[in-house]
Amino acid sequence: MAARAMSGSGILLAAAVAAALLVASASAQSGCTAALVGLYPCLNYISGNDTEPTN
Repeated sequence: MAARAMSGSGILLAAAVAAALLVASASAQSGCTAALVGLYPCLNYISGNDTEPTN
């Protein structure tokens, strides 16, 4: 009986850790998206189509 209780709590702990990792991953992706959108004006400069970045 005790082994079953440990198994259930282990599964619950694993699910909680997985949920925390998913939340952290989603947060990091939104930060990355904001950074990429901020760099959009420099895209032509980075790709070599302009001699200087636009403002």
